[in-house]
Amino acid sequence: MSGPAVSPAVAEDEVALASPFLKCLVRLIRAQDSYGAWEGKADAELLAAFIITKEQRRAIPIIGDPDPDVLWRLDMFYTAVGLAIEERCGLMASPMMELSHEGFGRVLFTVGRLVALSKT
Repeated sequence: MSGPAVSPAVAEDEVALASPFLKCLVRLIRAQDSYGAWEGKADAELLAAFIITKEQRRAIPIIGDPDPDVLWRLDMFYTAVGLAIEERCGLMASPMMELSHEGFGRVLFTVGRLVALSKT
């Protein structure tokens, strides 16, 4: 007897969630859960807030301050990038994020003698 059939989309999700970066991001999100509200949620549910559709992107106002939840997700994302760099090369990676009230900004990573900049 064979087990239940797994759809290709579910298999792709499992493969994607197995990546070291996404595992690191999920660990960071779960570490922020001090009251256990996300304890029963699957990893894919936690990461769903990081993925937006074209319709959701169009609904975001152009003028106005960035939402605190969006700022938190940005901080978690770039912290996970820094941790992934640390795991990969063994050197401490420190991200510094500067974001204006309009949503424009930059992220600077320093790792040993390497400096990486991401700006919008």
